[in-house]
Amino acid sequence: MLDDRRRIAGLTLANKITISRVLLVPVFVACLIYRRPGLGLIIFLLASVADVMDGYLARSQGEPTALGAMLDPMADKLLMFSAYVIMAAYGLIPAWLAITVIGRDIVISTGFFWLYLAKGFVTPAPTHLGRTTTVTQVLSMVFVLLAWTANTGTPWALTLLYFLTGALTAASGVHYAFFVGGRTLSRREGPE
Repeated sequence: MLDDRRRIAGLTLANKITISRVLLVPVFVACLIYRRPGLGLIIFLLASVADVMDGYLARSQGEPTALGAMLDPMADKLLMFSAYVIMAAYGLIPAWLAITVIGRDIVISTGFFWLYLAKGFVTPAPTHLGRTTTVTQVLSMVFVLLAWTANTGTPWALTLLYFLTGALTAASGVHYAFFVGGRTLSRREGPE
């Protein structure tokens, strides 16, 4: 009975993990602001592993919820926005990369907000390109945190990763804006 009430309220194990990811963001930000990149790296990795876990649990337990659909992308965006803004402000990553990553998410979020206003709640299906982009964004942040922790500067391989991340981010932004958004809109406009 108690489990049914928790499930109705959206308090599944997956959602509890997602909530913990949201709560880790200010801790991560504090680590960066107080220049504790090693601890920041641990928090970032913990949040990234929790992201994979909560999605897996929600699917495997058959417990996707509206709360999870709202909180999961919010936790992702808060962590990535914080990381990319602070790292760019400190000059540890190129400003153009932070602008590309954040700009893409703003464009996609704005598009799906307008889609929501026009057609109601829509959960966009992740694409292979979108997943690959997320992996490169996370890897870029992990490696820049490692370089900061080790005080090594920016190795040439990291610079190549920045360009790969930027290119994939831009390509996936265009892909989501035109193809995924258009496909979602046409599905919603079809016969009910």
